[in-house]
Amino acid sequence: MEMALTKSSGRAGVGSFAAVFALSIILLSFVAAGCVNSAQNSPAPIVSPSGAADTGAKGQTPSSPGGIDNVATPPPPPSPPSKNDAVIAENKTGFDKTQETIALAIADGTYVGDVTYAYHSGNETMKVSVTVKNDIVTDASIAPVGTPANYSLKLMNAVNAELPNLVVGKKITELNIPKNVAGSSLTTAAFKAQLASLVEKY
Repeated sequence: MEMALTKSSGRAGVGSFAAVFALSIILLSFVAAGCVNSAQNSPAPIVSPSGAADTGAKGQTPSSPGGIDNVATPPPPPSPPSKNDAVIAENKTGFDKTQETIALAIADGTYVGDVTYAYHSGNETMKVSVTVKNDIVTDASIAPVGTPANYSLKLMNAVNAELPNLVVGKKITELNIPKNVAGSSLTTAAFKAQLASLVEKY
């Protein structure tokens, strides 16, 4: 009778140990499965353009090594023009001056020349002076050369007095000089011919 009780007690101990061991295996399986799911559901680290993982909070700017933020440095302000630049700007090159001269109908300057034209009693000669700046006539005059006839001298002086109103301040290629100025068609024609000759030559 005592022998049977001892055997029954030994079997019960072995069964309890096996149950505890099996329960422990099951619990460890659940724990391991939970760790795997947690690792799979965690967000992947954000990699910045520099290649470093960005694990900071939203809105934070990754810092460069040493704690200094990567902030773009503005370019330095342009240096003021030197005196040499001002001199170069004022002294245009020969090519620039040539191009400007080509664009003008006549080169700037004062043109003086004697003009001889036929008159009723022979020939008369007068000195014509014309000053031009950027194709604009800034001054013009005529004067007798030698000793003209009294009437010729009178007409030359009369035409000369009208020239400031007729040509000064106007473009030399757009002058509208009448055929007869101050009653002298011959003196007027000679002056107009001289202007056309200047534009053609210069």
